[in-house]
This record gives sequence, C-alpha cells and structure tokens, in this order.
Amino acid sequence: MSFANPEFSVLFFIIAFLHYWVTKKKKHQFFLDHSDVDGISNISQTGKWIKLAHLMRYVCLLLMIIALMRPREGQEQQRVPESGIDIVLAVDTSGSMKALDFKKGNERVNRLSIVKDVLKDFVIKRKGDRIS
Repeated sequence: MSFANPEFSVLFFIIAFLHYWVTKKKKHQFFLDHSDVDGISNISQTGKWIKLAHLMRYVCLLLMIIALMRPREGQEQQRVPESGIDIVLAVDTSGSMKALDFKKGNERVNRLSIVKDVLKDFVIKRKGDRIS
C-alpha cells in the first residue's frame, strides 16, 4: 500500500502532542457539554462517557488524516507503446462465400472459413496494432 500524499502523516505527531499537552494540563477534569443535574449524582458514569467521547474524537481525527493521505493499492501501471497502426478489416459475407472452392487437408471448405483462418493468423501477428 502506498499513499498519494504522505506529507499529511506529520499531523499524527501534532495530534499526539496536543493529546499529551491537554491530558497533562487537565488531569482528570471532566467537563459536561451541557448542564445536567441528573448527571451530577452519577459523576463516575458521566466521566466514562466523556472519556469515550474524547476517544471517538481522536479516532475520527486519525481516520480523517488517513483519508487526507489518500491510501491507494493496486497494480503498477505499464505504458503501452502507441506505435501501432489502425487497421480496419472488411469481410464479404455474401452468398458467394459459401462456395466450396478450397481444400483444407482432404476436405473441401467454403471461402468464409478460409478467410477466418487467414485473418486469425494475421491478427495474432499484429502486436500493438488496433484492429477492427
């Protein structure tokens, strides 16, 4: 796996430093987001939820940083030389192509099957050309 913008990985260190600074400065202080009298009676329970909320914020920040780094996985791209030429093949498919004019081994075959065999060999030998 590689990243399109690995320079955003510096943000991981900034987040880690800010987390360290905030936790060192405010040891075990929990702040409520809104005033709630019911939460005061069970302050230990509220503290656990606030810790979880802070953890979720850090997880979201880390996932956003990873998204900014644009991870990508896949196969390596290969350049195909564009030195080929465009070839258009036209084949007559009228009733006259059903004539049994040719022999393939000891068997008589029609003109269309001979044309198909010749064109198959032709197409296989044309590497890099665009054929329609």
